[in-house]
Amino acid sequence: MNTKFCINCKYFVELDRFTSKDYGCCTKFPKIDSNKIEYLVTGKEIKEYYLCRTARNFDSMCGEEGKMYEPKEN
Repeated sequence: MNTKFCINCKYFVELDRFTSKDYGCCTKFPKIDSNKIEYLVTGKEIKEYYLCRTARNFDSMCGEEGKMYEPKEN
């Protein structure tokens, strides 16, 4: 079995350069409710995403097997 690591997925993004990659986010799974509220208050869209660790914990998202994994393009 070929393990699908989030860090090699095209949906993986780092929070910032100071935060560990262990807390990377998955752009495949935006936090819709928080974006909607922010927009209604400020008129600006703020993109927030679930952590990769969260996505890999739930079968309804990516799950342990990495169902939504797509390799990064070089």
